[in-house]
Amino acid sequence: MGWVIGVALIQANSRSATSSFPPSSRTRSEHLAFLDGVRGVACLYVMLHHFLLDLPANSRLGVLLQDLFSQGHCAVDVFIVLSGYCLALPMLNVAGTIPLWPFIRRRALRILPTYYISMILCLVLIRTLVGQRTGTNWDASLPVSGRDIALHVLLIHEWSTRAAFHINSPFWSIGVEWKIYFLFPALLALRGRLGATKTAALAVGLGYAAWWLINRLNVLNPSAWGSSPYYVGLFALGIWAADLSLPAHWSKLQSRTALLCFSAWTLATLGVIVLNYVRDWTLAPIQILSGAVGLWAASALALLRAGVFPRARKALSTRPFVFMGKIGYTTYLIHAPLAQFVYQYVYLPSHLNATLSTLLMPLIFVGLTLAIAVPFYRLFERPFHELSRRAGQEDALPLSIGSR
Repeated sequence: MGWVIGVALIQANSRSATSSFPPSSRTRSEHLAFLDGVRGVACLYVMLHHFLLDLPANSRLGVLLQDLFSQGHCAVDVFIVLSGYCLALPMLNVAGTIPLWPFIRRRALRILPTYYISMILCLVLIRTLVGQRTGTNWDASLPVSGRDIALHVLLIHEWSTRAAFHINSPFWSIGVEWKIYFLFPALLALRGRLGATKTAALAVGLGYAAWWLINRLNVLNPSAWGSSPYYVGLFALGIWAADLSLPAHWSKLQSRTALLCFSAWTLATLGVIVLNYVRDWTLAPIQILSGAVGLWAASALALLRAGVFPRARKALSTRPFVFMGKIGYTTYLIHAPLAQFVYQYVYLPSHLNATLSTLLMPLIFVGLTLAIAVPFYRLFERPFHELSRRAGQEDALPLSIGSR
């Protein structure tokens, strides 16, 4: 399922594949800036989550920040829902079925080259600068074996409890999302037959049933950072949210009812998150919590698209958030070793007091990450992004909304 195996098959089949889709072009009206903003906020949250895990909370401000950015897994839940939403939104009004191989070919060009280049960068950094254990969260990425590299190349590393975090711990979710892409045409076909709501409910049910089975058998790494088959349900919730975005105008009654239900679900989900954090995840497994967060994220995207939260949508559409969303994939891929670099070579030698370290070190980390992410994005991610778009136009596939 990796680049070496997958692309050869994809290219062999893409020439003969046919599509009922008319050629489509990406216009300004199609690009919803707030979606990049949502991705940017989620990416920044994950970055600070990983960095603050290792920064000692020796002050009240440090404790507050660690508590505030303690739910990194929830941000990954948002990423999965957002991925389903962005891919589904331009395809909902198009008749016909989506040919699998042209779609996968496009996703491969968009996702995999940047992933492999970032993996090489991580291996170089491990070999030269951050390859020693220092008692931080980065230790989970070490050591790296030939088996780890092979599993990551094939994008099945998250199936292995030992290999899932090796090389770069955030990589586990890339393997999960890559496999979900193979189900996207089937989910859209089901949506055409059953409707988006029933399709999402079915996907959530089957996803959690699969997770229950592998958890019971203790295979394919059933941990919250493993194979995660329930993410198929969250991805389908993204398709459901896109379907809810179809009406041109919502009535005032619909908007008020939706807002009331969303507010109640938000409070309930936050309550579970807080209680789980206080009780050290004993109230509900993280995997179950992901379902609640996924439903919340899908509802939020639908309401933002419908204009129920105009101020939030406007804020998310501002340049800083949109910019962060555009380079979000690159930033997600490279931030973890850079967090270790700042901890090892800036924080430890600095001997600053606790409050000053808490204020200064996250800024240094974010600044360094952006300083590397921007040229990395321009040199590697953006060219393959454009290549993916051209491939989609050649195959007459609608283009996804947003940067991913």
